[in-house]
Amino acid sequence: METDRLADALSEEVRLLTELATLFRAQRRALIQADAPAVDGTVFAVRRIGSTLGEARRRRRILIGAVTGWEDAGLSDLDDLLGERMSLALIEARGSLQATAAELRREIDLNLAILRSHLARDEDPSAHALTCELGEAIRIGDDIRVVVRAIEDSRVEIAIDAPQGVTIESERPEPARLSDSTDPPL
Repeated sequence: METDRLADALSEEVRLLTELATLFRAQRRALIQADAPAVDGTVFAVRRIGSTLGEARRRRRILIGAVTGWEDAGLSDLDDLLGERMSLALIEARGSLQATAAELRREIDLNLAILRSHLARDEDPSAHALTCELGEAIRIGDDIRVVVRAIEDSRVEIAIDAPQGVTIESERPEPARLSDSTDPPL
């Protein structure tokens, strides 16, 4: 029956969208961990699944056209167009597809928010931001250890234990400059 084939097609789209959501979560973890090869791998996998999803959507349009006589009908139009021929399996598959698509949208929005946040702060999205308390240490690789020794107002004293030959320099922000437009008129 054509409605069963359409329900199967919708279920296949659910499977693909679920796979995409999993990839976007992995991509977000890779971004946070600054794992560029993992980010690249997710980008490639997303493209591959996106292509397969495009084929699945074309199949859905063809099946909707075969069942309703109208290829451009949306999922929300199926009730009116099919009437009593609308099977329980088709109703469930449509609901699952809509819910999975909403979940995927949330995953994409979260990844975009993380990227935009880093770009707005003009930071490298792969930079690590850590929060430490007095006495806590941060380890960088196997050879470098940074310890928070004192915190006073907006100043933090740290101790850095690193192998000889590792250059350690403090980087201070440039003082804010007044632009020419703020000079008083002569």
